[in-house]
Amino acid sequence: MSGPASGPAGAVAGVREARPDALADWDDRTVRAPGGHVQQSLAWGEHRARTGWCAHHLELDDGSAVLALGRPWPLLGGGRLYVPKGPVAAGVAAPVVADRLSAVAAWARAAGYDTILADAEIPAVTGYRMALAARGFRPVEEVGPSRHRVATPIPAGADEDALLAGIATTTRQLILAAERRGMRIVRHDTAVTAPGAGFEAPASEHPDEAATTAFGRFHRLLGATGERRGFAIGPLAAAAAWWRAALAAGHLALLEARSADDTYLGAAIFYRNGERLTYAHSGDVVELRRAQPGASRLLLWRALQLAAGEG
Repeated sequence: MSGPASGPAGAVAGVREARPDALADWDDRTVRAPGGHVQQSLAWGEHRARTGWCAHHLELDDGSAVLALGRPWPLLGGGRLYVPKGPVAAGVAAPVVADRLSAVAAWARAAGYDTILADAEIPAVTGYRMALAARGFRPVEEVGPSRHRVATPIPAGADEDALLAGIATTTRQLILAAERRGMRIVRHDTAVTAPGAGFEAPASEHPDEAATTAFGRFHRLLGATGERRGFAIGPLAAAAAWWRAALAAGHLALLEARSADDTYLGAAIFYRNGERLTYAHSGDVVELRRAQPGASRLLLWRALQLAAGEG
């Protein structure tokens, strides 16, 4: 949604730049909160700042927090302010989130911006779109690519046998057959000290080097997928810089599928945000699908186990 950076702020009046000492719990308020998102994290702000954006860490009078990224218009003066995947709902009603965005828009005008864009991931059934329209915002073309989203709810204390039984028979058989053939899942994840049941740690004694190499493999895999499906991906340096930052912050897990003889079969990246595990990117080695079926299914099954185990 986009709107002019002006107008009344609604119920949440005060917006200010956060002091450095107020950032200690930033990710708790913007990433780990209900509806949180990794693109509202400290790591994402730092990453975008390295690519030319001005990262504004904003605090509102109601205690909420919003990461906003600013960039001036070339030659024209003014600029645009982008609120990536925010403001996050953090458990409040849609009109409250809309009031927060209106407050940020008023702050943006005072800061010299003339346009604000936001794309919070809030279900349409909450009335968020109508709440924004009532405050002067209008739909625009999506900032990122359009994606269809589906979700699997995981009951508290979910039993793995029950979760597996809930998977379609053909998919379940592929998962079990892959396990019988000795297919393994290597886990790159700084949020844990041990890989956990069903996972293996990287073979290298140097986790940072292992992750950097793994991200390089994964980027090449995405490039091959893009060539097949007709889309382009960005350069390795930019992608890997963000992946490494997210990994270091504990927001990201990279899972790699390998055969019993250690052949690389595919991989997937998952983000921890907003009380959910988000399946972000994946790819597999097409030439090995027939000889090693089930790699992508086993990756997703392990991710489901990971999510259930983390609650």
